[in-house]
Amino acid sequence: MGKITIKGIKNQKAWDNFSQKISPNNFLSSWQWADFNNLMGDETLRFGIYEDSKLVGICSAIVTKSRKGNFLLSPAGPLFLINKKSYWNKLIIHLTNISKTEKLKFIRIRPLFENTKKNRELLKSFGFIGAPVRAPAEVTQILDIKKTEEELLAQMRKTTRYLIKKAQKDGVQIKISTKTPDLEMYHKLEKNTVAKHKFTPFSKKYIKNQFEVFNKTNDALILLAKYKGKIISSSIITFYGDSAFYNHGASINTKIPASYRIQWEAILEAKRRGKKFYNFWGGITENPKDPWYGITLFKTGFGGQKFETIHAYDLPISRLYKPIAAFESFRYKLRGHSL
Repeated sequence: MGKITIKGIKNQKAWDNFSQKISPNNFLSSWQWADFNNLMGDETLRFGIYEDSKLVGICSAIVTKSRKGNFLLSPAGPLFLINKKSYWNKLIIHLTNISKTEKLKFIRIRPLFENTKKNRELLKSFGFIGAPVRAPAEVTQILDIKKTEEELLAQMRKTTRYLIKKAQKDGVQIKISTKTPDLEMYHKLEKNTVAKHKFTPFSKKYIKNQFEVFNKTNDALILLAKYKGKIISSSIITFYGDSAFYNHGASINTKIPASYRIQWEAILEAKRRGKKFYNFWGGITENPKDPWYGITLFKTGFGGQKFETIHAYDLPISRLYKPIAAFESFRYKLRGHSL
């Protein structure tokens, strides 16, 4: 076994080349996502794990500020091509030392490997315990878009296919934009979506910064659906590596199936860009009582497969972790969610 070291990574190309070896890709492991968190005021550290001079793993660690207690977050990592315990040992010591220096309460990670007993036992062997909440898109629906348009339409739920064609027949037009001011139309529509699904929306600053960071590399689009001169639905699509992501969506209450038309256009745009997968980005549940069940039916109607990564895991650093976890769990269940 060679000498294992951890060093900061300052080269985006080296970072993305490694990150994108884990397929389907995840934009939370992108260089841009770290830039976005820095813009939001949460310092993000980018580490490479090396065996001798070979890069064998990467980890972005966000010093996350929270009213419940600051913590260190790796939202889609660490990433290893081979899960050697020696790599994990070295990284955990490194992250723990940072957490103690910064007086953080815990470390939260979400590696992008399969949710198997073997992988769960690996994390538990280092002292990690299951987080009281899900990380973004732990369970999602992924559509293989390497297929032809005809094949994609054929595998959809019959109702979904009908509603796409109905929106086209009804004259719904789709505008694709890369202009930040068009986010205002999204926010106006979002008020209706929030009232309907009763969730706490991201701030305008959050949406704007996220969009602009990815837009700098031509990896973000705003899709606006217009019907009889009025914008009635909007989606924000993010691209990274081999995948496109349905990142945010909003619409008014209407019988015009504009949201179906938007999703189909987003899928076609992803195909034009040479992407392999369209990721509907979370909101997938099998529980009819879950507040996201209606959204699940919408997303799964387009076809594809359920895709699940391992649950988020926490490594307590402070004695305050237990009350923090209990509070998170209570709030999560109060909002109608379940693990």
